Amino acid sequence: MPLSPSTVASMMAQETDNADIVLLTITHPSWTEPIYLSSDPTVFLRNDTETNLPIYGTISRGKEFLYIPMRAIAPDSRQETPPECKISIDNVSRYIAPYLVKTDRRTPKVTFEIVTTAFPDIVDTVYPEFDLSSVTINAQTVDASISLNTASQEPVPWLRFVQAYFYSLFYSG
Repeated sequence: MPLSPSTVASMMAQETDNADIVLLTITHPSWTEPIYLSSDPTVFLRNDTETNLPIYGTISRGKEFLYIPMRAIAPDSRQETPPECKISIDNVSRYIAPYLVKTDRRTPKVTFEIVTTAFPDIVDTVYPEFDLSSVTINAQTVDASISLNTASQEPVPWLRFVQAYFYSLFYSG
């Protein structure tokens, strides 16, 4: 998916105040509400009720995306493979790791959006409903791959389409 002209201009400028922000929305059918994450501490949101530490994040379209230090690589657009993106999240708070494991045989869905600091309510690029395909968790980072659901993961019929079982498919007269 192509980037907007304002994003390309910001990327090509030698200096700019307009930075890209990656917003992740992670959902699962068994959760009561989605998790909203941001790659940039754009604004102060509030103090944590337990630790009284400041919480930063990004407000986009009326939703609070919590800032968690992360690096994200946007999906590639190769013809031979489905789009896949890589996300590396610093695991210092241990907040996100429990949510990224398989829950009741279904994987969480991830929406990957790119906005800018100048216009956080305008989504430049969106990659909706990716599946969380693999997760590696260690003491420092959580590395995740998200990709579109491929045909190799879809169930296939147990029967082959041969003339013995499906005569009318091969009937020519």
